[in-house]
Amino acid sequence: MIASLLEIFRDFWWLGLVSLAAFFLTILILPVVIVRLPEDYFVGDRADGFINRQKRGFRFILLVLKNLAGAFLLIMGIIMLFVPGQGILTIIAGLSVMNFPGKRRIELRLASNKKVMKGLNWIRDKGHRNHFHEWEQVIS
Repeated sequence: MIASLLEIFRDFWWLGLVSLAAFFLTILILPVVIVRLPEDYFVGDRADGFINRQKRGFRFILLVLKNLAGAFLLIMGIIMLFVPGQGILTIIAGLSVMNFPGKRRIELRLASNKKVMKGLNWIRDKGHRNHFHEWEQVIS
């Protein structure tokens, strides 16, 4: 029995490496993304002003790179739901970088959770930034 367990672990050593890489990349990337978001990010509609002001060909390249970075964070966040790491916060960071239909509704739903907002604002505190304006504050 022990031999069969060791054989399973030997075949899936890469899963440990992926988990470790996801954990350390999240520690590096997640705070940067969250701190750089404006404090009113979860209020009203958002538009990518910088990207929209670029020439058409360059705008396309920027959007592709931005969506690839967001997809990477989203995938890492989903992995971290099952391994150590800040899964939900990483998913929010990935979604905030990406562009797709229905994105805003998903972001607002995740950010309306008090525990998630507390985690986001804790990271902003460490970056010496103001807290996010909470979604409920805008409704009431």
